[in-house]
Amino acid sequence: PEYTLTTPVFDKVEITLDPAYCSKDKLVIEKSGKGSRISSIKIGPYMLSGYQVTHEKLTGCGKLVISTK
Repeated sequence: PEYTLTTPVFDKVEITLDPAYCSKDKLVIEKSGKGSRISSIKIGPYMLSGYQVTHEKLTGCGKLVISTK
């Protein structure tokens, strides 16, 4: 499956993942900035080009940072 990302409502969320199914034990989603429009998305150490991400990339990245303006 693929997910379409939108501007987070919260500044930071930590989701505990099941290591039996995921390569990481948690996913941290952070919002950087005070705006409501997405300016960039960083998934792990890489910049995401677009607003969609696969389940494998999302659960394997460890940290997702959505910057807003």
